[in-house]
Amino acid sequence: MTTLRLSDRSRWRAARTLQDLADLTAAWLAGEIRSQPGYYGRVDVDEDRAPGLTAALVACNRAGFLTRTSQASYVGPGYHGATRATALAAVHGYTDRDTAQRLFSASVWAPTRVHVFIHPIGAGRLGEDAREVSWADDRATCSFGGCVPVGYLLDEFAGCSRHVIDALAHAWSVTVLDPEPGRNTLWAWLAEAVPALAKGARPVPISGHRVPEYPDRCGCGGILRPADRPIFAPDGGAHLILRCDHCGIQTPMDWTWQPGVDR
Repeated sequence: MTTLRLSDRSRWRAARTLQDLADLTAAWLAGEIRSQPGYYGRVDVDEDRAPGLTAALVACNRAGFLTRTSQASYVGPGYHGATRATALAAVHGYTDRDTAQRLFSASVWAPTRVHVFIHPIGAGRLGEDAREVSWADDRATCSFGGCVPVGYLLDEFAGCSRHVIDALAHAWSVTVLDPEPGRNTLWAWLAEAVPALAKGARPVPISGHRVPEYPDRCGCGGILRPADRPIFAPDGGAHLILRCDHCGIQTPMDWTWQPGVDR
C-alpha cells in the first residue's frame, strides 16, 4: 500500500491539532487503525526485542509526544553481508515546545543515560543534526531525527488537513535515544516521564533535591547539552558540564541545592 486505507482516511483528514494526530497514532499502535500517514500498513514495532515498547509509545502519544519512528536496541549477527548489527533504543517524533524542553531537562536525571535532541520545526535542512542509531559492522545504516523543514511535513503527513500542517509548523522535532547498545530500559522511562512532564510536572533527580533551571542555548545559537551526569557534593551542591552541540564550548554549571523543594 502507498496510501491510507479507505476506512482510515476520514479519521486522519479530520485531525486538526498535534494532539489529534498523537491520539490517532496511539489508536494505530493499539491496532484500532490499520494505516497512518507515511506508513500504510499495520503496526510493526520491535516489541519482540523490547517488551513494553508499544505500551511506551502509546503512553507518549496520549501525552502529546507524537511518535513517528522507533526501534529497540539490538546487538547481534548482521545481515546483507554484514557480520554484526548494532542498534540503539531510539524514538523520533514531534511535540510542543514546553514538553520538548521539559523532556530535554528530565533526561539529565534518568536512571540510565538518555540523550534528548530537540529542534524547532524549520530550524535547518532536512536531516541536519540527525543521530546515527544503527550500524552494520562499522557502517552507519540509519539515522533518526534532526532538523525538519516545514515543506517536508506536507509529504510526511499526506492525507491530513492544512490545519495539521500549521500545528506541526509550530512544534519541535524530538529524538530520544539510549547511547548504550543492547539496553532497552529507555521505554520504561519514557512511559513514566512523558505523561508526567506533559502535565507540567518538574523532573525530580534521584537525590530528591530540586531540579535547577539551566540555559538551553549557547551564545552561538547551538543547544547546550549535558556532557555527563551531575556530580553531587556532600554539602548538597551539584556540578554539571554543558557542551554546545554547535561550537563545542563547555560551560560549567554549579548550584546550591534546596532539599525538599518541588519534591
